Amino acid sequence: MAFSHTNKIRYTYITPGVEADKIVSKVETGSAEINLEHEVTIASTVTDDIIIPGFEFADASQAVSIYARLDGVNGAIYCNDGSGGKIADLDDGEPFTWSYNGGSSWPPGTSNTLVDSTTALCVKPDAHHAVNNPLSVATNKATITIRVLYAGGAP
Repeated sequence: MAFSHTNKIRYTYITPGVEADKIVSKVETGSAEINLEHEVTIASTVTDDIIIPGFEFADASQAVSIYARLDGVNGAIYCNDGSGGKIADLDDGEPFTWSYNGGSSWPPGTSNTLVDSTTALCVKPDAHHAVNNPLSVATNKATITIRVLYAGGAP
């Protein structure tokens, strides 16, 4: 069974009297996907790493599309225990997207940031998220969302 994911970005530029609007999208197809949405509790020390088990990815080159987002906290998502590669630096609610795009990576300047032999994800909250994200302070909760479309066999 084939799956498809669409990465779509809307660019809007506004100046007095002029609004330029453009939507650009890329569609990728693959044979399987990983979809993870996980709520985490932010520790009172704010910057404690949060390990999320159950995200296993053996061969990073199999990925054709990535979507990653943190809601409720600014931070970064890393592979494994935090010593693995960084998937993305993320501000509260602003996603990272990447598409293989026939080998030319889209949007421009992005790349496949997954790492071989990944067995977990690590969320590293930014040191000053309490100032930047009052929602996370009020609830002590954040949500990580990551979706990966990949080709081939096991991820």
